[in-house]
Amino acid sequence: MNNGTSAEELYRLLHQRPFHPFRIHLDDGRSFDLRHPDSNMVLRDTLVVGVMPRSDDPDPIPDFFEWVYIPHIRRLEPQPPVSSSGS
Repeated sequence: MNNGTSAEELYRLLHQRPFHPFRIHLDDGRSFDLRHPDSNMVLRDTLVVGVMPRSDDPDPIPDFFEWVYIPHIRRLEPQPPVSSSGS
């Protein structure tokens, strides 16, 4: 049902250096931004997504977690890097 996104691909994306943020789009219309590699965890068939309070917040500590069944991921979309400077 998905675009072929696998646990291995998600793990690779979360552990690449430098890290590049990305968005996951689900088959139910929801999407989540993965902006910090340490705020997410890949399991065999599930992605635990740390949901951040605001899209412009550089703090890597999530407000809560969503459990996403990997086969429900429709596509991945690159996102701009998160700025760590407080201009």
